[in-house]
Amino acid sequence: MDGVLSRGSAVMGRGLLLVLLGFSPGCGILLQTVVGWSSESTERRTERLAIDVASEPSGALVKKTAGPNEPPVELGTTPLTDYVDYQAETVTESPSIAGLLIGGLLEVGGAVLVGRQATGDLESVGAVLGAGTLTYLGLQDLVIALIHGLSGDSVKARRSVDPPRPLYTASLDGRAVAERALVPDQTRVVLRFSDGRSALTVSEPAKLSGSSSDGARSVAGSLGSAGTSGSSPSIDTRSWVIAVMDVADQHAGDEARALAPGLVKSLGDQLRIFIAQRGVRTIDRGAQESVLREQVASMKNDSYKACYDDSCQIELGKALAASHILRARIVRFGARCVLNAELVDLKAEVTVTAASARGNCEEEGFLNMSEEVAKHLVR
Repeated sequence: MDGVLSRGSAVMGRGLLLVLLGFSPGCGILLQTVVGWSSESTERRTERLAIDVASEPSGALVKKTAGPNEPPVELGTTPLTDYVDYQAETVTESPSIAGLLIGGLLEVGGAVLVGRQATGDLESVGAVLGAGTLTYLGLQDLVIALIHGLSGDSVKARRSVDPPRPLYTASLDGRAVAERALVPDQTRVVLRFSDGRSALTVSEPAKLSGSSSDGARSVAGSLGSAGTSGSSPSIDTRSWVIAVMDVADQHAGDEARALAPGLVKSLGDQLRIFIAQRGVRTIDRGAQESVLREQVASMKNDSYKACYDDSCQIELGKALAASHILRARIVRFGARCVLNAELVDLKAEVTVTAASARGNCEEEGFLNMSEEVAKHLVR
């Protein structure tokens, strides 16, 4: 009698354990968690973007330069539509159910084997409970596999790969303007003609065909002698000596929008390097800061301060025996930043050329913008 009670207690204990296991995840869920619930696949294909090209005023003759080593192609007169092909990469996430299926089938198979042990005595009670629990866990895994598998694929990311940056040059009434399109972010390009420094002579369009760096776009370029019909007189920049002023941050003091001071300082250094690479002499930063400190000391200021206002920069440039000063300012518009720069002739104290570029507000974006601005300021 004691043996029967002891055996009955053991059977009930195993039965309680199996019931508790019935409320736990099956091995299919555990296995799927280990191998991952989804898999990724990447597909690359060629897509075509339609870009509407317009001019103000309309009727301008438009040419497109597809790349730095590509010849310009005549497209016709505005308004017109141009088509640009680019490589698009799509990352797709697909549900994975292999672990659920394997675990579910193993559990159902185990339930069948355990169920065969039922003989009608107390021992068979444990077998029945075990078979029932395994059946429940197996069906749970298989139902989850069905639901998860039917959830379908989803696009995780979509990006362009080395997108082209076509340059559109419009000619009208002895003037030319240019605009570089951002593919695939931009679907419309408007080339605006105006008087003064924002116009370039038609005889110089080849100088606009330089490549634009990724992440930055030229907004405007100018030459002091442009704006008149015919060929612009050549400018001998070999006699120039440019003092590059510290770049000003429009939002300095605003913690939420201001850029890191180190990044702003590096931007001024990079402008100096890009200007020098184009064959124009520049003032060394160390010499420039030394003269600025002397100026500050002569004004009996207590500390070395930045020189951002016009009068200070002009006086500093003259003290450095520079022929021109380059001053620049950063303005933030949401997640985009604009770098505006102008070149000032110290003898006449007038701006002879100006340029602007926009891009993302990251370090690489500013590197691209500074290079673009330098190309437009010194030709």
